[in-house]
Amino acid sequence: LEGSFKQLKVIKHNFQKFPSNIKVDSVTVSDTSSSLESLLNIVESSTSAQIAVFSSLISSIEEVTQFLQTKGIQTTYIHSELKLEQRAENLLNFLNGSKRVLVGSDLIERGLELNVQHVILFNVPEKLDSLLRRVGRTGRKDKPGRATLFLRKNQEYLIPLIKKNQAQLKKTR
Repeated sequence: LEGSFKQLKVIKHNFQKFPSNIKVDSVTVSDTSSSLESLLNIVESSTSAQIAVFSSLISSIEEVTQFLQTKGIQTTYIHSELKLEQRAENLLNFLNGSKRVLVGSDLIERGLELNVQHVILFNVPEKLDSLLRRVGRTGRKDKPGRATLFLRKNQEYLIPLIKKNQAQLKKTR
């Protein structure tokens, strides 16, 4: 992962800032337990009607979903191992508002017209374009949006780089 983001240093001169209507912040976490507790605190304190949580691993998607559900948060999920009918039902439950949080992977990062008020990157993706697409699910049509990135201690070097460059989001919209 660390090596994948080193490309940011090489190509940073090609990047523009995120639109001013998107607030990007980060949380540094040490392990899964602290990540889940931080996620719960953010979701509970968020005023956003709908939140998309991105994770890179199917096991993590299911763990996050189950954790939030046990804490009383109306949550659903989508990943590649779900049957198409179940994906469609889960997405519909999110889009119609019966579920507040949608947890998923790259399946919800592209191809779906999601416009949520808050996106949380529970795992920072290995590829820059994935990070941009995920953040690009918020703040559409000049509405305010928020993105929260969960970083491990060894990823803290990304904070100033991401905030400084906050790359080419307009191309993903």
